[in-house]
Amino acid sequence: MKHRSRHSKKSAEQAASEMQNGAPLSLSDIAVSSDVIENMSMDEIMAIAQRLPTKTLPNGQTIKPMDRVVMFLNQEKKLMQQREEKKKQEAIKEIIEQQKAKGIIQEYARMKANISTTKLVKNESVKDPLGSEEMLQ
Repeated sequence: MKHRSRHSKKSAEQAASEMQNGAPLSLSDIAVSSDVIENMSMDEIMAIAQRLPTKTLPNGQTIKPMDRVVMFLNQEKKLMQQREEKKKQEAIKEIIEQQKAKGIIQEYARMKANISTTKLVKNESVKDPLGSEEMLQ
């Protein structure tokens, strides 16, 4: 991700050790190490949230660290839900395509069976009345 600042390109291990050592954190530090946070308990996450600075928005509204963490977690949750929904839609699409393919094959088989039966009716000298060879193909 090229849009992040240089200092936030830390390894998950670096980010984890900084979190545990009590170093000041920014929200980008948390975003970079979301895989580390995923494995933390809610208590650990809230302890980290206590160390985040309160942010003042341009309109003068302040956002507390807890609110920021909750917003971040909600964002992550939404992203995961979107990914799951996309996977479900792709699976459904694949099933529909398979069903269409089966339908086409079945239609072809019916047409072939109809042609075989028509041949039998027209050609009365056929010794095998079931036309088993053609019907099995």
